[in-house]
Amino acid sequence: MPAYVVYVDQVFLGSLVMNMMILWATARLGKVTYSRWRLVAGGALGALYSLFLFIPALEGYLGPGYKLLVSLLMVAVVFLPSPPKKVLVLLAYFYISTFALGGT
Repeated sequence: MPAYVVYVDQVFLGSLVMNMMILWATARLGKVTYSRWRLVAGGALGALYSLFLFIPALEGYLGPGYKLLVSLLMVAVVFLPSPPKKVLVLLAYFYISTFALGGT
């Protein structure tokens, strides 16, 4: 049986780049201004969460509720303060972007 090696730094960087692309697409679709540093912070939050998969003690935090919470935090880090209606629209764009980029 072949052995597989997973490099955590590559998982982190790949997740960081994809999360930043999703957040950037969200900002473009929502026609809102954004800060690159906040995009990096939101993407890093999601990338850190993706590393929970490799820590057995944290596997309990991989459920759908926690994933929803992390996605809400990512959007909040990048786009708050914004009006509540705008945040809901941005969340919708975030999930649309996630599904679209995940399917490609």
